[in-house]
Amino acid sequence: MSDEQDQDYAGGHIDTPVPEMRSKRHSDPIDTPYPVDGIAARPQPQYPAPRFWRLRQRPNPYFMGRESLMVTLHNTFQRHAMVHLLGPRGSGTTQTALAYAYRARPNFDAIFWIDGEDATIARFDLVRTGARLDDRWKDEARLQDQIEAIRAWMKTHLRWLLVVDGASNADVFRAFPPDPPTGRILITGDTPLGDAAIEVVEHPPFTHAQAGLFLAHRSQKQRDKFTGALVRHFGCAALPIFLAGAYCQVTDTSLEDYLAALPAREDRKKKEKTPTNAPALGFTESTRIVVQRSLRYLSQNDPAALEMMCLCAWFDTEDIALAMLCDGAPFLPKRLAGCVSDPESLNRALTLLHRLSLVQFEQNSIAIHAAVQEATRDLLDQDQQFAWLMTALRVVREAFPVESKYGHPIPACSMLLRHVYAVTARSEQSTNLREGTGLLLNHVGLYLHACRELDAARAAFERSIRLAESLYGQVHPTIAARVNSLGVILQEMKRYPEAHACYERAFHICETVYGPAQDAALGPAHRSMLTMPSRNLCQVLELMGDIPGAKAAYQRAIKVFMEVYCWNHSLVAESMNGLGQLFLKEKNFPVARQYFEKAIQAEENADDPDRGNLGRFLRNLGQCLLDEDNFREARACYERALDADRKDYGPQHSHVASDLIGLGKALREVSLFEEAHRAFDDALSILKARSKGASREQANIWRQKGRTWMEERAYEKAVECLNEAIVTLRLAEGPESPAMGPDYFYLARSLARLDRHAEAESALKSALDLHVKRAWMDEETLGAVCGRLCKALKEQKKVNRAIEILQDLLACEESRNGQTHESVGAVAYQLGAMHQAAYDYDAALECYQRSRDIYEATRGPQDSRVQRAIQRVELLQNIV
Repeated sequence: MSDEQDQDYAGGHIDTPVPEMRSKRHSDPIDTPYPVDGIAARPQPQYPAPRFWRLRQRPNPYFMGRESLMVTLHNTFQRHAMVHLLGPRGSGTTQTALAYAYRARPNFDAIFWIDGEDATIARFDLVRTGARLDDRWKDEARLQDQIEAIRAWMKTHLRWLLVVDGASNADVFRAFPPDPPTGRILITGDTPLGDAAIEVVEHPPFTHAQAGLFLAHRSQKQRDKFTGALVRHFGCAALPIFLAGAYCQVTDTSLEDYLAALPAREDRKKKEKTPTNAPALGFTESTRIVVQRSLRYLSQNDPAALEMMCLCAWFDTEDIALAMLCDGAPFLPKRLAGCVSDPESLNRALTLLHRLSLVQFEQNSIAIHAAVQEATRDLLDQDQQFAWLMTALRVVREAFPVESKYGHPIPACSMLLRHVYAVTARSEQSTNLREGTGLLLNHVGLYLHACRELDAARAAFERSIRLAESLYGQVHPTIAARVNSLGVILQEMKRYPEAHACYERAFHICETVYGPAQDAALGPAHRSMLTMPSRNLCQVLELMGDIPGAKAAYQRAIKVFMEVYCWNHSLVAESMNGLGQLFLKEKNFPVARQYFEKAIQAEENADDPDRGNLGRFLRNLGQCLLDEDNFREARACYERALDADRKDYGPQHSHVASDLIGLGKALREVSLFEEAHRAFDDALSILKARSKGASREQANIWRQKGRTWMEERAYEKAVECLNEAIVTLRLAEGPESPAMGPDYFYLARSLARLDRHAEAESALKSALDLHVKRAWMDEETLGAVCGRLCKALKEQKKVNRAIEILQDLLACEESRNGQTHESVGAVAYQLGAMHQAAYDYDAALECYQRSRDIYEATRGPQDSRVQRAIQRVELLQNIV
């Protein structure tokens, strides 16, 4: 809605224009005085509380009538780890779970409470609960790391309870606890989950007698005939009875007077009494009638409290922080703004709402039952609904911390997500609120991306894009920016074709709106709009394996970046480096080297160089020089990279460790073995200091040390280092990590040098077993491994065993890659050699001929492999 439309809006109550989204400090919950007037004091626990827990509400002092259900829950948990408390809406499953959690607290060291309706909100709830696990907890850690820390704690402890409130799908919470659960899980809701591992405990509504006792207890009135009449009128659902009893207690209204004033009696043409056998109203209608009566009382006694109910009806049901309402005071009606700004008025309003049981107040936040919210919204006319929805959207937007780039989870954002989802689900349906809704969803998508919640981030961006398209059409800079962000999410989800389509669309929009980059660079367009889609397009094409397309994209990007930023800029340098890496993969070393050198030159001369870029480009050039066997220049490159990264990051950074590994490899190639070992040891100490566990990088260092000892012909030490590499990888990635394949190969070579042929055979067999499970070798490596294995078996006079292994491997390669793949040719050649060693010349000739035909078709008749196979074929033809 524009400012003019906002000021002219006659049906609302808001006179403040929508502000621009801006970066603001992260609000902390204010220390609001706790409302005590009319609210029962917090009961003192009879038993020690769990070591840490988070229950959203205090125990309900009016809870009653579920004693047998409590016993059933306790007994069921003796036999089952997961229990589903299944009952119809409004029967009080949440209150029963809350009461059980309080009563059972001596049995648990920890109690977690999460929302079961949305998987993303459930994850944030769990992290918020687990933040008290220990003093080492870091809010800025990755969300998944925080969840894994909680899961690891659950796995090693038995005394914990996880309450999943309102679950409609078991997948929401299944990933949190260990499988099978070591603790207990209590699930509430009205939807059967259909999981055989979850024991169902029925949570029936009150009986007529129980409902009458509950009404009398809540209203603090004597039980009489009007109690039963009121129960018959509303049915036995707990919520409307609870609200009606609270109203009678607060207003000192008798049950007879309350019953007489009900709309169902007033609407009758004749004033006869309602028959005792009249059907009860449904849960929704009963709640609406009771809430309407309570809201009418608020309008007469505290209009600010009524306005607070109208506002809170649009948020999520839980954790409506008073800090959010206070931060949004400039957007509230004057009466409500004055109330939230004055502690006494706020305390008075909250006290009245709590006494009427319309809200629950706990730890500077309030909670409202979903049915109460629904009833409140239904009682507003269309203009009022729009006005309060617009107010709720503004309040949430103001409270949500806005950053251009979120780096890690922020508790303030995490707590607001549930309210963002609740408000935007309705505001995106309103044409006049789509702009603000789309902008908020865009920031939510950026935040969820920082938290690595990729599915939720994708959904947020898609909603934001749809809203922008409905406002601006298909071609607009706002759509280009959001489509580009969506592409980033899809790329990280490995959905490369969809990401590619997003980047192409964003680039096309930018060219359509701003024109060619050379002209647009002089216009009002932000430079990131001209460069970001091009940069991302290059990366996704490379990930898709489209090397020609990626080369063309990089060349186009370089042209765009030079037109926008001129030659000496980090983006130009990064594109040069990316193009160099493509040529390096193709083993076109001279061209790759030229691009790396241009990237280094552009970065060194850039006005605002990006930290770490120079070291990265120098490392890539060093690797290119190593592949070219230009070891002395490679050494100089790695030494320059080491100096640059130490300057940018300090001496203990992982990039410094990478530089040291490359330097060690260059030193090894020029036979400076002692200096190479020193470089590898320094890199290993850095990685061990940064990570307590094993990692692939540490295994790589042990591999490089082993290869260095092999060059020194110290094979015993090489065996020790290569075994350490295998153990490290096994710990870091599991027993089937394909990265262990090279370690087994080098280990076998070292063992063969020590004449330990049986151990060498075992190592090579392990390498082949890994390849069968998860292919890690190219054709050349596969041939080398098979050749080494055959040699080891021949030394042990096990030629037939070698033939069996190669035949099995040949069948595997045929099924995996087809009959004419190069890897089939490599195995066929080695199999022919084994048949030849076994004097089976016919079988050997057949294998050699097959290998020759495959290589001739794939590599051409002049390839060395073809010539070698031809020589073997001619030799055997003369023998046969």
